[in-house]
Amino acid sequence: MSRSSRPLHWQLSGLTLLLLAAVLLCSAWIIVHQSSRYHLEVTQQLHAGLAQYILDHQYEPLRAPDGEPNQPALKQMAMHVMMINPAVEVYLLDEQGRILGHALPESSVAPGRIDLEPVLRRLDRQHAGLVMGDNPRAAERPMIFSVAALPADIGPGGYLYILLSGQQEATLAEQLAASHVLKTSLALLGLVLASSAILAFWLLRRVTRPLRQLDARAQSFASRLSGNPQAVAALARTRGNEVQSLETRFSQMQQRIQAQFDQLRESDRLRRDLVANVSHDLRTPLASMQGYLETLKLKGRQLSPEKQDQYLDIAYRHTQHLAELIRQLFELSRIDSGEISVHREAFSLLELIYDTAQDFELELSEKSVTLRIESTIEHAAVVADISLIGRVLQNLIVNAKRHTPKGGEIVIAVNACQKGIEVSVRDSGPGLSEKALDLVFERHYQEASESAGTSAAGCGLGLHIVRRILELHQSGIVASNVPGAGACFCFQLPQPLHTA
Repeated sequence: MSRSSRPLHWQLSGLTLLLLAAVLLCSAWIIVHQSSRYHLEVTQQLHAGLAQYILDHQYEPLRAPDGEPNQPALKQMAMHVMMINPAVEVYLLDEQGRILGHALPESSVAPGRIDLEPVLRRLDRQHAGLVMGDNPRAAERPMIFSVAALPADIGPGGYLYILLSGQQEATLAEQLAASHVLKTSLALLGLVLASSAILAFWLLRRVTRPLRQLDARAQSFASRLSGNPQAVAALARTRGNEVQSLETRFSQMQQRIQAQFDQLRESDRLRRDLVANVSHDLRTPLASMQGYLETLKLKGRQLSPEKQDQYLDIAYRHTQHLAELIRQLFELSRIDSGEISVHREAFSLLELIYDTAQDFELELSEKSVTLRIESTIEHAAVVADISLIGRVLQNLIVNAKRHTPKGGEIVIAVNACQKGIEVSVRDSGPGLSEKALDLVFERHYQEASESAGTSAAGCGLGLHIVRRILELHQSGIVASNVPGAGACFCFQLPQPLHTA
């Protein structure tokens, strides 16, 4: 469900206006309805003794001794009454409520009977409330009435039933609808409603002003953090009113703070691990160098020239190892701190692979290791940072050389894939263990190279740097074992659009 993008004071003003209109309409309906009932009740009370008064001043009985109505007397009495009030209707009823006679046109009154329950209630002096009786000319429209019982001592009994509002009289609601007072009242009601809406809008706008200012500051802060004010403004227009927008801002802020806390905790853990691992990695070559150099200093003249050269070679190798470790640590530090940025350009990946492989010809020949390049693509052009991808290839070749036995082979394969170009570097070593497949790219992870007969000479940073560089290219690297060969490391790079 989409949220409303109207400001909060608009929404509150609309709700206030609707509530006020509903209250005023209900009040007007209740007033009109109660006024109508009050008018009817007052009229009935004022004319409650009308029927009895007529009977008291009637000289002739309204019913003959045989029970038939005395039509001349009834018409004469009705004529006198209707001369005073034409809206009054006079009916003569028997003891069961049947209509015996009236002074109206015969076609206008259907034969029938009047319900005596309201009549008896009205005759009960203790019942003083509004009582509506049957209307012979309009059964769906009951009316107020006055009733009196015929004296039983001078003839048959019955009732004189007088309706106080005739067929042609308009209802109170109809009168009010056409009255000037009602029109004036409705106009006043509309004026009150409009004035209340304007006042509510002005007050709510003033009340919600601090909330709008807080929302604007939150949006400005979010724009500065994201660096894309247009996107933040477009997002704000879809977030609803100020309260909903602030809810979204605080939720984003909470997520961002939580992510920063998690990142700080992870960085602190990695920093502690790095200090511990670096201390160990630096201490090992330094201790070896110190030991061999102290031996040369203390016993140099007692050692043969061949032994001295051997000790110097070992110290030199440790110096190289130490320099490589420091270089990798410096490179990893620059990647993690964001100092290294990716400068993408289109270049020939095959040319870069051949140039990189050429740098390792001497080292590999000394170890009797063959480096072979396979490609199913004539022009393997990719879009990436050429220097960083060159560093990826160097680290992968160094890792393959470390685990390839004497007389072994390293193969670099280049093939087309769905995302562009796929590069795989595999060696002919023993492969990786199941544990190493999951941890080989972690910082400072090392696994013994049984094929080489020594522990891995690396410091555990080369493959981690490879993964970090490929992550900067929005890519990744996968390690696997090749049946009948060794380990294989595979990654992908995109091609230029015009060659895709």
